[in-house]
Amino acid sequence: MNDPFIVENGSAIFIQKGYFSFPAGKPKGDYEVIELGVSYREIRSEIERLKKKYEIVGFGDLTAEEVAKVTGLSVELARLAKQREYDETLVKASNEALKELKKRFNVVFGGRFIEVLGKNADKGKAVRILTDMFRREFGEVVTYGIGNSKNDEPMLKAVDHAYLVKNPDGSWEDIDAEKVDGIGPEGWRIVIESICSNKTDTKEN
Repeated sequence: MNDPFIVENGSAIFIQKGYFSFPAGKPKGDYEVIELGVSYREIRSEIERLKKKYEIVGFGDLTAEEVAKVTGLSVELARLAKQREYDETLVKASNEALKELKKRFNVVFGGRFIEVLGKNADKGKAVRILTDMFRREFGEVVTYGIGNSKNDEPMLKAVDHAYLVKNPDGSWEDIDAEKVDGIGPEGWRIVIESICSNKTDTKEN
């Protein structure tokens, strides 16, 4: 990717070196990085401790084949999904385990899984930080957000135009955003084509 991007539910912002005319974050390879979350190692350390007392299973406890089975991804994509730096995806966890995790981390319920990330990590905060950088460099900009689950709500609140695509069961989450008549990737396609063609109606005929 040649443009800045936000990773792992707002845990960090990656910006190509030299993309902006001002320093953007701490150097990390070819990027400057603004880290809002905590390290994956810290999260996994707490999960390992809790596993001794409670039921809790994350991607880090599963093989790529097992992740593929529970997600529907190919094994290769599942292998990539296991490569984390800042957050962990839980497949299942007892209420007691979640209660303990919430003492140290943000615990966010997505469409199918539970995300565990640093207390300061937030999709909306990351979007606002990056938007401010674009405005500082280029002047006024217009922002769009597309999501489908509760963990997308902070991001959708942080953009100028928010769109909500359907969940796999055909329902929309209870979020204040323009509803798109398409499930998942199909909904994304409808929104992107609508934006690119300067249309405002995201309902397909």
